[in-house]
Amino acid sequence: MTRCNRARASVLCPGYFAILVALFVAASCPLSTHALEPAFQDLSMERLLNRARQFRVVPAAAPLHAKSPYATARQDANVGARQKPRVSGTAPILAHTSALGKIENLTGRLALNRPPQTRKGAAQSPATSEHVSASTGTDSSTVSRIIALGSAPSSPRLSKPAAVPRVKAKALLCLDCSSNEVLLDQNSAQPLPIASITKLVTAMVVIDDMNLDEVCEAPQDIRKIEKHVVGIRPGDRIKARDLLHGLLIESGNDCAETLARSYPKGGRSGFLAAMNQKARELGAVHTRFYTPSGLDVKIRAANAAAEDQIAKLSNTASAQDVALIARKAFSYPLIRQIARMKTYTFRTLNPKPREYKLVSNDKLLERGLPVEGAKTGYTDAAGKCIVALFKDHGKERLIVVLNTQRHFNAAEKIYRWASQQ
Repeated sequence: MTRCNRARASVLCPGYFAILVALFVAASCPLSTHALEPAFQDLSMERLLNRARQFRVVPAAAPLHAKSPYATARQDANVGARQKPRVSGTAPILAHTSALGKIENLTGRLALNRPPQTRKGAAQSPATSEHVSASTGTDSSTVSRIIALGSAPSSPRLSKPAAVPRVKAKALLCLDCSSNEVLLDQNSAQPLPIASITKLVTAMVVIDDMNLDEVCEAPQDIRKIEKHVVGIRPGDRIKARDLLHGLLIESGNDCAETLARSYPKGGRSGFLAAMNQKARELGAVHTRFYTPSGLDVKIRAANAAAEDQIAKLSNTASAQDVALIARKAFSYPLIRQIARMKTYTFRTLNPKPREYKLVSNDKLLERGLPVEGAKTGYTDAAGKCIVALFKDHGKERLIVVLNTQRHFNAAEKIYRWASQQ
């Protein structure tokens, strides 16, 4: 009996050993989900996502490649395990799909919690970007769609309203002329000196009441006119049209005085009366004009001996009045055309003609802005002033800034803010 038992044991031991080996190999079959881990441990995040896309698009019923980790796992599981059913080709795919789901969730959280990074020298196409900024509110499911589809889904951009620009000025106004909506208003009803913005009304009176081909002669005291001037000389014979260009392009005070004194309906006093009448017709109730140029009028009392006892009368208007005036003035095609010119040259009609070249002092024309018209002004009392009309995308916005330190920058800042509203 002892020998028989030993013989049986010698026969059964190899069988039990083979069964144990088969069970061990069969038990290792679920390791197919872990077969990917060594393949991914040494990969960067970008290559990991690329590999994930490749595995994600494998159809469930597709035959497995002979060299794929899935096929290797199947072959290992079937060796020595004939008593086990053959592993279906879909099982490893489902297992790996669940693993990829964990990978995508992990990568989604990583992408949401850190800014996009690009390897040095590597170009990143916006259509296949795999990083989404947290500020867009994209969740991990969106990241999964990005990975699956290979491109970011289109979604509306959430934009915050732009902060109101900070402009230090005594008064300002921003008007959307397309809708008649006031976008910005600061002390716009207070009358303030407006300096050479006056010349917009001067130009309208000239166009309305004077023949632009009429020849005007500069007065003998023209050189006493304070700056800014074109520099015309006493006795210069110049067409009203050319003086109008000097008035608006270079803001020539001497051009304004020459036009006013050549006014056919009462000379300079009649011209001033027509200017104030024009303002009343437009509804500019706070507007008063004392000069055609915008310069202050100096008044000395009868018994005044000291310079500091000289009073000044300034042309005044509120920002609302300036908006009414400018809106009407820029509706004149000729004013609008001249206001956009950077240079202009004209010649006198004297026997010995002189040539004057005008250069615009409007810095907005140099900044690539859609300026339809603008007029600046400056005196000690008025500070720096500007009114500007911008037109883009079918919308017109009129901006008035009175008594500021940097009038061009203020107008541009308000325009850029208004264009985002």
